[in-house]
Amino acid sequence: MASEKHTLPIEELRYIRSGILQRVQDEATKDNTISRCVLELLKCREQKEQIATLKKILNDVKEHWNQSKSEQNILGPIQLLTNIYLALNTKHPGKRIIASSFQGYPDDLQSDLVLPQLAGQVTEILQHPIRRNDHSCHDDTRHIIDILACLLDNFRLGEECLQALCVDSLMYLAGAFEVYLGDYSTNLSPVQQNEIMFHCLVTVQTANRIIQKCSESLEVKLSAVGEENQELARRFVQFSMKVLHTENFLNDCKSTCGMNITLILKLTCKETTVPVIVQTIFSNKLSIKEAPIPVWLVQVNLSQLNVKNTTLTSYLCLCHGLLSVLDMEDMAADRKDNSCFLLDVLLPEIMDLNTRCCDVGSKLLLSKAIFQLAQRTCHFLQSGKAHESFLLRLRGDGDVLQKILNFVWTTWEDTVDVIRLTSKDIFDCLISIHLQAVSSRLGANDEDEFLRKLALSLCQEVSWSCKGKYNTLSSLVSHLGSRWLLKLHPGIASEVIDQIQEQTLACYASDLYEKLFTKDMDIDRATWMTTWVDSVVNILCGNSKLQKKLTQEYILPKLLKCGKDTLHYMIQRISSITEQGKSPDGHLGALIMCLRRARAMGLLKNQSQDQSDMWFGLVEVKLIHGALSSSDDQVRLDAFGLLCENQRTTEPVSEVELRLIEFFIPYNLNSQSPAFRQYFLSHVRKFLSRMSESMIALRRDIACKQSTSSAETAAKFLKSYKAFLSWLTRTLLSSLYPGSAFGRRTTCLATLLFITDIFGSSAVVQGKEDLEFDLYEEIQSSEVQTLLEFLSDTFEENKQEAVKILVACTMHKELRIMSKRQMEALFDVALKLSGSTKPQDCTTAAYLFRLLLHQDDCYEILQSQVNKENKLPLPGITNSNFGRRLLLLWILLKYLQDQRVVAEKNLLIAAANRPLYSTIHCIRYILSDVDYRKMEKADEQDWRDFLLALLNECFAIARVVSPVVHNSSPEGNIPVEAIRGSGLDVISLLTEELDVQLMLDAEEVKGTQTVMLMPEYLVVCCWRSIKEISLLLGQISYDVPISDPERADMTGLIDCQQIVSIGEYFQNQLLESKHRGAFELAYAGFVKMTEMLWKSYISVLHHLPSEWLRKMMSDIKSDDPGSRLCATRRSAGIPFYVQALVTTEPTSTGRMCFREAMEELLTLSLTPEGSVGSTVNAKVHALNILRALYRDTRLGEDVTPYITDGLKAAILGFKSLLWAVRNSATLLLGAMMTRIFGVKRSKDESSLSRKNCQTGRSFFHRHPVLYQFLLEQITEATQNISEKEKLHLHPALYPVLMVLGRLFPSPMEGTDSSFQLAAFIPHIIRCALSPVFKIRVMAARAMQPLVDKDQLTSVFCTLIDLLPKSVKTTVIQSHIHGTLLQMKHLLKLVPNVSIATKQELGQKILPAWRDRLWLITRDNACVVTRKEAMEVSERIISLYISSSDLETSMPLLLDFLFTTLSEEIGCLGSLYSLHTPGLSEFYVTVASLYLKLLFSLPRHHKLSVTELESSMQTLLKSSEYEVRKVILAVMKEVLRKRKPVIDADDVSMDADTDDNEDLLDLKEISDFEEKDLVHLIFSSENIYKHLIQMILHNETHHECLVQLLKVLQLHPLSSHTAVLQGQAEQVMMRLLDIIQENSRDEICAAVIHFSGCLVQTLYDSAALDEDGGSSVAMEMWISMLCNHSSSERCPDIQLACAAVIRQNARILLYNPAQCLGQLNFTVWQILVDLLQEDDLEVKAMASDVLLSLDISITGSVQPLCALDLLIGHFVSYHGNRNMTECMKTLLEWIEDTGDDVHVGDSSERLFDKGEMNTYREDVGFIRLIVKHINQLLATIPPITKPFPPSSPPASLNVREWGDGKFETWEGAMSSEEGLPELPRCREEEDFTSESQPLEQEDEVALEPSVFATENFLHSLGLELCRLLRAQGQKLDRMSNLEFKAAFLNPPAYSRGLIEIYKTLVLVNLGLDAPFATSCKQECQDVLLLMKDKISNDRFQNDLLISEALGNICVSK
Repeated sequence: MASEKHTLPIEELRYIRSGILQRVQDEATKDNTISRCVLELLKCREQKEQIATLKKILNDVKEHWNQSKSEQNILGPIQLLTNIYLALNTKHPGKRIIASSFQGYPDDLQSDLVLPQLAGQVTEILQHPIRRNDHSCHDDTRHIIDILACLLDNFRLGEECLQALCVDSLMYLAGAFEVYLGDYSTNLSPVQQNEIMFHCLVTVQTANRIIQKCSESLEVKLSAVGEENQELARRFVQFSMKVLHTENFLNDCKSTCGMNITLILKLTCKETTVPVIVQTIFSNKLSIKEAPIPVWLVQVNLSQLNVKNTTLTSYLCLCHGLLSVLDMEDMAADRKDNSCFLLDVLLPEIMDLNTRCCDVGSKLLLSKAIFQLAQRTCHFLQSGKAHESFLLRLRGDGDVLQKILNFVWTTWEDTVDVIRLTSKDIFDCLISIHLQAVSSRLGANDEDEFLRKLALSLCQEVSWSCKGKYNTLSSLVSHLGSRWLLKLHPGIASEVIDQIQEQTLACYASDLYEKLFTKDMDIDRATWMTTWVDSVVNILCGNSKLQKKLTQEYILPKLLKCGKDTLHYMIQRISSITEQGKSPDGHLGALIMCLRRARAMGLLKNQSQDQSDMWFGLVEVKLIHGALSSSDDQVRLDAFGLLCENQRTTEPVSEVELRLIEFFIPYNLNSQSPAFRQYFLSHVRKFLSRMSESMIALRRDIACKQSTSSAETAAKFLKSYKAFLSWLTRTLLSSLYPGSAFGRRTTCLATLLFITDIFGSSAVVQGKEDLEFDLYEEIQSSEVQTLLEFLSDTFEENKQEAVKILVACTMHKELRIMSKRQMEALFDVALKLSGSTKPQDCTTAAYLFRLLLHQDDCYEILQSQVNKENKLPLPGITNSNFGRRLLLLWILLKYLQDQRVVAEKNLLIAAANRPLYSTIHCIRYILSDVDYRKMEKADEQDWRDFLLALLNECFAIARVVSPVVHNSSPEGNIPVEAIRGSGLDVISLLTEELDVQLMLDAEEVKGTQTVMLMPEYLVVCCWRSIKEISLLLGQISYDVPISDPERADMTGLIDCQQIVSIGEYFQNQLLESKHRGAFELAYAGFVKMTEMLWKSYISVLHHLPSEWLRKMMSDIKSDDPGSRLCATRRSAGIPFYVQALVTTEPTSTGRMCFREAMEELLTLSLTPEGSVGSTVNAKVHALNILRALYRDTRLGEDVTPYITDGLKAAILGFKSLLWAVRNSATLLLGAMMTRIFGVKRSKDESSLSRKNCQTGRSFFHRHPVLYQFLLEQITEATQNISEKEKLHLHPALYPVLMVLGRLFPSPMEGTDSSFQLAAFIPHIIRCALSPVFKIRVMAARAMQPLVDKDQLTSVFCTLIDLLPKSVKTTVIQSHIHGTLLQMKHLLKLVPNVSIATKQELGQKILPAWRDRLWLITRDNACVVTRKEAMEVSERIISLYISSSDLETSMPLLLDFLFTTLSEEIGCLGSLYSLHTPGLSEFYVTVASLYLKLLFSLPRHHKLSVTELESSMQTLLKSSEYEVRKVILAVMKEVLRKRKPVIDADDVSMDADTDDNEDLLDLKEISDFEEKDLVHLIFSSENIYKHLIQMILHNETHHECLVQLLKVLQLHPLSSHTAVLQGQAEQVMMRLLDIIQENSRDEICAAVIHFSGCLVQTLYDSAALDEDGGSSVAMEMWISMLCNHSSSERCPDIQLACAAVIRQNARILLYNPAQCLGQLNFTVWQILVDLLQEDDLEVKAMASDVLLSLDISITGSVQPLCALDLLIGHFVSYHGNRNMTECMKTLLEWIEDTGDDVHVGDSSERLFDKGEMNTYREDVGFIRLIVKHINQLLATIPPITKPFPPSSPPASLNVREWGDGKFETWEGAMSSEEGLPELPRCREEEDFTSESQPLEQEDEVALEPSVFATENFLHSLGLELCRLLRAQGQKLDRMSNLEFKAAFLNPPAYSRGLIEIYKTLVLVNLGLDAPFATSCKQECQDVLLLMKDKISNDRFQNDLLISEALGNICVSK
């Protein structure tokens, strides 16, 4: 192949003629230089060498001819070059080079030598015989056809050659065509069928090209031969007709055959072509006979191609051929009957096929045919050849274009992209046709009425969710310009840009927006910027992240291409928006977006090295720095992308960029967002690749040595690159510490792998080590061991990357990653893990094996293991990749056989001790690495033996575990009598003494839980074994070569019988298994197998899937009681089985098996129950299988033709009397709704997205049969719906209403539509009379989309007439309710109709509604209907309150409604029983409407402020909680919108988005601009005090309490200390009581939020207190905050804690009045913990505290960066004021890390995981603390006077530390009780008690004296010793971990303890000798423990802690 580096020598190619070769060889012996070069060419193996030699020969030939004009010495080479040209593969570049060179030769050389040689050799090739029924010869024939095709491929000499040989070529092609068609059979495999179809396609394409290019020569030659002419034409037409009549042939081939037939007719019939076609193919359109038909054509019987005798696709392919080949002048000419072939024959014939097209293929062909017709018509009009009568018929309002426009409206929303885009192209052509047709009739100033109406209809009536709208508007703009559309619809620009926030519409909206602004470039630049750029800038600075992202992706690049000034304008606009006070984060993100996109497009100039403070001269570097630390993930990623991406990848990376990246990377390695990690790694890879390419360019600059300065600059860059890469590698390796989070591990390993791939293979040039980066210098043995640790990582992705890095290290010879001894230990560990009962262990084992297999020494280890196994004699296996793998596989297989023997005896023992699946898992992983194509012949037999043994073992294990997997028990097949108490008495099940001992051994290893967990172990063992076997067998069947029994040359490693056995295994698992985990994974393996079978060339195999499917369908239909099919409610694995068979069938052959299966399944599901052939199980299976197939995305649009019957089956299934059928029908209906209308995007049925709906036109054009079916079903369902005698609930009504509710009228539907939705309206109205509540609700929802705007008035009048006019009339409340519901939904349509329609509706319904106002009064006893009537009244008022025509009627209605509501408000709770249905909703409606009307009364009715206040207090005092909830919710909404101090992104304001969904138009209430409402809520102290009293005494309902607390939190008076003076502490105590009494998270969060408003008042009171201490309430509040901020609390509560700290940051953290004492440090602890929580919102809120402390920071900061900065603030502020407490707090933070970790947890639960803070990293936190402790210690002055050598300072008394227990320091250090703890504040201390004063020695830390420093350092030393003792105690509790012992180096982990020892004996600490001796003893004790015990991950944390503390003091 051309793409291969090494190819066959040319002399080994077929068709190299020996005679020509011999001649060249003879000439070469005569010292012919050219001939010798030709012989060298023949032997060249590499393609590059072939091309170079070929070019030299071709040039030498040309030079020789130019010099001598003699054919001597070049005739042979030219003959051979011609031969090579014809012999080379089509894609070989040499073929194009030879052709190009031949055409560049002089004319005489071409005519005298090249052309004769070419013609002669082609003639000779065409004599090649074509053998029938010999598939092996197809390739030879195809090669000759390719030769003919290449001669026509831009090769003039080839065309001249074929001009002479055109008849011979066509005869050969006809013969080849005949042979291919003769060999085609449905019995061939799909791959073979596909090959033959493609051969036919190329054959006919080549014939067509020859006919078109050589038409003149053909006419001459064929006229001379007479009968041969007819015979050749007859053969081609017959063969093409055969293709068109073959059902499953490729559509492309059929279309080409249609063109071939037309070309032949055009060649033979000439001027009479069109009449002949009409008389034969379109005889149904024939009115008069126009021309005689040739005799040969009569014999062919071309009439067989008419619409009645061919399939739909074939007929469309023929039409495509006619449209492609026939001349437009002939098709547009008037015929004798004054008709036109194009418009009166072809177009109607094509358009009539529209309703018949149901599958995607036919729809696509139809749309392409219509587009082709429109396009050719358009080009014909542009040519100016169209006659006047033709033009007259092509106006936009004419019949022709209207027909095609109707097709556009039907398909512009098609689910298939190609059809939708073709529809757009058709529309574009139609507009162009119309403009050309009317151009001569319209004056310069005349407006085209057709286009004006069309544009207005598209803009105003079609929803923006319709994708076709964008394409059609874009076409109009292309033809008429932007200004024309803006004049018609001025707001279109803003409307389009608003659609960018929807992902699915963004690309369409961006294309339209681009078209608009590019077509508006002729206006002045300032106006253009204002019109098109400003709106984009506003979006980029806005709050919608998705809209910003999509705008950046789709619109920004297109805008920036419109001029260099656009970028500068955008930067200026963004800066001006920032100055106006908008969000700094928003503007920063927008600026970075613009810069990033501009740089990627190459719009920025190179960064100047001297511009260190400016970025490309545009923005300051510190702004980029701020973006890199932003809390917004997208802003950080954009800023990082800005640094990493560049259009020119060889451009050097500046020092500024490197420093910024060094700042960014450490803070972003541990991201919780998978998307962020993915983009981060993508940017890193781009940056590293850019560095690599830049390094190559820089090295080249140095090597060229053009100038000293450039070389020095290049060297400087290379040094900076090396330093950066070294830093990056060290940073990544150091970040892989124990306990690091998954995000950090994944990111670091992936980045290390990038470095390994990009820089790991480059060798360092000797002498330039200072300029070159060597990765392996950075990786030391300790780092290798760290990487080895990650093979036990719980995430497989990390294992994979670690192995790849380690393998790369293995390839580096100088870096030996492990010794042979370590490898042996690792192999033993891997072997043990391969039999572990923990599922994750076997994956670790598999990756260990993978690593070991790359080591050469592994062979000896494997051989020694084989020698231990006496039953494994494996001589002759060599030390190769295949040999090592085979040895290991045999070892594992023997291990597996031993486990299977145990399992056969007793599965319980195997489950507990020998679980089988672990070993199979390892075997599967090892086999996946084997490349069988590279295997030597000598190794094949060994592998055959192994695979045979492996397959037999898999089948045996499957038989052992199948009884459990096939059992219906969810916990496995365990006898009931064995169950004892909480677990199983397993021992009682075991009979043999050995078995009992094995079980006891297992229990001893695993702990006491084993027996209790036996059911879990058993079922996991069995279904995982089946899973692994299934995946393994699927992998084997897909990857391993198979022997073909019919061909001796195709030998494989497994035979066909083994494949059949694997298939039988899968059948057993899928058809009999009841465990979902088992059959789902068996399905995964079976899919791989069926993919292989369908594509197999072996006839025995490729028939298996179809045979299995037919057998399955037969079994389902037979419903044999003895069948093995699993009859569960969802048919278990049967749908999976059928799904695997049909989804893997190749699409190229038409998926015949899928079609047959669908037809049979639909027949079964539609067969009425009780009829012949109908059985319950068969129907259930059919419905369940159909559901699976409709849901499968791989079938794509292939299921579209069957959607109609599928929906019918689902709806009819609801009528079944059997529950099983109804259940399956329900599931099928859900799948059908998703398949038809798309995935539901809203949980609320009442607010379906338009994306989940379709127009009635579109839906019924796709599924025309459903129109009548649904109409019949709803007619039947509503026939007796209002009967009073019985409850009428038709089963089909619910699904029909569901479907109808998803339809809406099309604004383009017109009056001629065949499917009018109005036909359903009477039946929907009848549904309003249903006594079933749900039916009435669904009917109301279905009514709204069905009513067109023109029908609204009549339908509304019909509904209102159904309502009784008085209470005296017989009242049926359910009828009234259903009618009112439909009226309410219809009123939602009124704002969107025209003004005339709205006025007409108002004039008709208002009088009628006034007659029915009794429905809202107490005369109506039903509160449900009263509620709906009130809502209808309110909706009418809101619609017509401002109408001048109704100004007399509306006030009366308003007064009546308000009066009624006032009466209800006055006596709520006293008139109705609590058990009244719908009472709660009634109360909500009454209160909501009352409030809304209260502030919207006419001026003369408006209430005073006092009356308003009284009304609101009345509502607040209501005894009904629903009323209180409404008024509180309204107050909260108003406060949220009006309160200026609330941030736009305040999470606390958005936490309750779902609690108002039951309120009526709540947002409308809060949107009123009435000053009375705002003033009343904001400034009324009476209302505020009433709210406070509700908190203190009254409110008990939890929902109202939450709303009340949120109102108080938002209320501006809550921040005024004067208002709450004297009550703050009481309110706080009440809040603390509430939080104690309520366990609801939402109440706790609300309490905490409001309590933050009281902190300032409480703190001020404490500051004024003479005692100087904090108040009791303050202490209790901080204690509560500490308790509720812990990781166990829900994120909402933690969010509230972070919010109140942010609100009061300076008080709580800085304690300016010094009245908080130790509580100040407790708040810091809370804040630091919140910054390390998992929840992103909590961390973001806690990060915002930094903004309150540091005013220099203007934007939000990323949490990890904020944590660093906040600790820095803590140290800098408190370190200067209270150094001892500051240091103690920091040390406590270090000590408290990991306190909740249980060492040596022995739980054996397989799946249960406790809650944990996944992303918290103690080591990283400690490193931050250490950094800041160093800074703090740097401020301590040096000790000038050391302690006496044997005594501590007098001021530090050991008795004070030890409470009198110790007399000396030696006693304190050697005591078993350990050292006493330093004074510190713990969470569990009682904060209500009086705070203990600080010790005296702590206070003197502020004094700048020597002894203060000495005391502090002594305290630090004692604390270090205490930590050291704790390390030893933890280590003593550790258990031995054999896995880690295999490759860990214990001394490497003792470094931290040694450092502490060094620290404590340093002289400059001034410690006495006994103290140092004790410390030394501590270290030695701990080190002794480490000799035998190696730490786990948690203890590594402790050691790192110790190391960090040691380093602190070493620095002092």
